[in-house]
Formats: sequence, structure tokens, C-alpha cells
Amino acid sequence: MISVSVALANARMEAVVTFLALGADAARAEIYGTARPANGADPGGAPLVSIPLLEPVGTVASGILTIDPPESAMISVTGVAVWARFVNGSGAPAWDCDVSEEGGPGEVWLDSVQLFAGGRATITAGMLG
Repeated sequence: MISVSVALANARMEAVVTFLALGADAARAEIYGTARPANGADPGGAPLVSIPLLEPVGTVASGILTIDPPESAMISVTGVAVWARFVNGSGAPAWDCDVSEEGGPGEVWLDSVQLFAGGRATITAGMLG
């Protein structure tokens, strides 16, 4: 088993922050209600909501990137949020993760996983480690 130093773990997460900042647009979390595909594979449809992230996206400490909660975003499609794909400002995939309501098992928490078109969705917390 490999064990990395906190300094290396922090550097790896800082590289994620740098990757997300690439491109002309804001990085974003695309939230889907479909079965999660293989990492980076075509999600098979439009996201329920696409939430622009702050710049920088969060803070790094102890090898963990904590996403700063961004502003809410307009929901495009009604459905139940299941997973999220984080993409950089060029649209290149960074990582996929599970979504849940606050206190749930997802790596990203939303104010509600039941999304209604025309409403707003908010990321309340998120971590990558």
C-alpha cells in the first residue's frame, strides 16, 4: 500500500483546482438523474441542472479539496439527482461522483435531490480527496 505525504496530497488537489480553471467558461457540476456511466463516458442525455462553480472552486487542506458552495442554478429537467460530473471551463470531465441530500452518502450534497424544471438547485457541500 502506498502512503503519500500531506504535502503531495495537497499538491495533487491543487492540480485539480488548476485543471478546473482551464477554459473560457466557469467549471461546473452537471447533475444527472440517469445511471452513472463509466468514468468519463457519455452520460447518455442532458443534465437535470448544470451548476457553475466559483473560481477558485474551493480550498485544499490535508489532501482534501472542499468545494465552496456556488450560487444556485436553474433546473432544466425534472428528475431525481443521482450523480454529478464535474467539468472544467472547456467542458473536459474531471471526475464523477454520487449526489445525495445533506447528510447522505454522496460526495456532493444538494439542498434536495428531487429537482423540478424551472426551480433552482444548490450544492450545499462537496469534497474530493
